[in-house]
Amino acid sequence: MTPPLRWRLGVAGGVALVVLLVDQLAKLAVRAVGDALHVTVIPGVIDFLFVRNIGAAFSMGEGHGIAFAVLALAVIIAIAVYLVRAPQLAHLEVVGMAMVAGGAIGNAIDRLAFGFVTDFIATTFIDFPVFNVADIGITVGVVLALIGSALMFALHAQALTTHQEFFFYFYWWFLPIFIMVNLYLMFFNLLPIPPLDGGRFVVEIFQKGTRKTVSQKAMNYMSLAGMALFLGFFVIMLNQDIQRFVFGNWG
Repeated sequence: MTPPLRWRLGVAGGVALVVLLVDQLAKLAVRAVGDALHVTVIPGVIDFLFVRNIGAAFSMGEGHGIAFAVLALAVIIAIAVYLVRAPQLAHLEVVGMAMVAGGAIGNAIDRLAFGFVTDFIATTFIDFPVFNVADIGITVGVVLALIGSALMFALHAQALTTHQEFFFYFYWWFLPIFIMVNLYLMFFNLLPIPPLDGGRFVVEIFQKGTRKTVSQKAMNYMSLAGMALFLGFFVIMLNQDIQRFVFGNWG
């Protein structure tokens, strides 16, 4: 059953506010300690340390902070419009989108106020970008929203009529394609080839197993080799497509 508008706005506002407050209070405490912060929370698993992130979530895309702030604003507006206008909406979807909005606002405040995002949660058992509470809210929120959308799709897809064509196509076409594309990207990123995360994971396992450290120079060479490999695959596939579609060579 689709929740009423008052419930959507109340719950969404409350959840987003909680995520925002927890995120900002945690960041305030981290900045108060500053660069001296280095606390082992769970030995061998998680440490707290102060990192100034000028990129996006999980320290990605550094150097484009303003662009990410504008993107966050666009995402927040899109979420607000969707929560108000959607005729079919799951309760879990409202909670998930509110968490995304709260996390996006939290990181946007950092970028506009300080020029960087305060990250402090570092995983020590694996080489992974440092992140913060807002990043957790965004990630968990996306998962909850997708689960809610999938449940709504399964329960109400047959009820969508021609008067709701936009949402019919959203659930029947856009959402499945969006999920498939993200799954493909996720599995592609897990390939054990530098500079993908799968390659970094293999290097991390190698270092843990052999107790030897792979130098940054070696990592750079492996990343260049991986990029050359991907470029070679791209050229081969592009040549095959040209042969098929331009010259009609389907053999």
